[in-house]
Amino acid sequence: MDDSEFELMYYDIKELKAYMKLPVSKKLQCLEEMNEFLDAFTPVENKKLQQKLKNMGY
Repeated sequence: MDDSEFELMYYDIKELKAYMKLPVSKKLQCLEEMNEFLDAFTPVENKKLQQKLKNMGY
Protein backbone atom coordinates (compact mmCIF):
# COMPACT_ATOMS: atom_id res chain seq x y z
CA MET A 1 0.00 0.00 0.00
CA ASP A 2 1.40 3.39 -0.90
CA ASP A 3 0.46 6.87 0.26
CA SER A 4 -1.71 7.46 -2.81
CA GLU A 5 -4.26 4.99 -1.43
CA PHE A 6 -4.97 7.14 1.60
CA GLU A 7 -7.06 10.27 1.40
CA LEU A 8 -6.23 12.80 4.06
CA MET A 9 -8.96 14.92 5.56
CA TYR A 10 -8.27 18.59 5.98
CA TYR A 11 -10.48 20.98 7.87
CA ASP A 12 -10.69 24.68 7.33
CA ILE A 13 -9.58 26.57 10.43
CA LYS A 14 -12.62 28.86 10.11
CA GLU A 15 -14.94 25.84 10.23
CA LEU A 16 -13.15 24.50 13.30
CA LYS A 17 -13.39 27.84 15.07
CA ALA A 18 -17.09 28.09 14.21
CA TYR A 19 -17.64 24.59 15.63
CA MET A 20 -15.80 25.53 18.81
CA LYS A 21 -18.23 28.42 19.30
CA LEU A 22 -21.30 26.17 19.15
CA PRO A 23 -23.07 25.56 22.45
CA VAL A 24 -22.43 22.19 24.05
CA SER A 25 -26.07 21.19 23.48
CA LYS A 26 -25.67 21.66 19.71
CA LYS A 27 -22.41 19.66 19.68
CA LEU A 28 -24.14 16.87 21.59
CA GLN A 29 -27.02 16.93 19.11
CA CYS A 30 -24.55 16.54 16.22
CA LEU A 31 -22.88 13.58 17.95
CA GLU A 32 -26.23 11.91 18.61
CA GLU A 33 -27.22 12.32 14.97
CA MET A 34 -23.91 10.81 13.82
CA ASN A 35 -24.38 7.86 16.21
CA GLU A 36 -27.91 7.25 14.94
CA PHE A 37 -26.65 7.26 11.34
CA LEU A 38 -23.78 4.88 12.13
CA ASP A 39 -26.08 2.57 14.06
CA ALA A 40 -28.52 2.44 11.17
CA PHE A 41 -25.85 1.53 8.60
CA THR A 42 -23.44 -0.64 10.59
CA PRO A 43 -23.86 -4.32 9.67
CA VAL A 44 -25.05 -6.65 12.44
CA GLU A 45 -21.81 -8.66 12.25
CA ASN A 46 -19.78 -5.53 12.94
CA LYS A 47 -22.00 -4.60 15.88
CA LYS A 48 -21.47 -8.06 17.37
CA LEU A 49 -17.70 -7.73 16.97
CA GLN A 50 -17.75 -4.24 18.51
CA GLN A 51 -19.68 -5.57 21.51
CA LYS A 52 -17.29 -8.52 21.91
CA LEU A 53 -14.30 -6.17 21.89
CA LYS A 54 -16.05 -3.86 24.34
CA ASN A 55 -16.71 -6.78 26.68
CA MET A 56 -13.00 -7.65 26.46
CA GLY A 57 -12.07 -4.16 27.60
CA TYR A 58 -11.16 -2.59 24.26
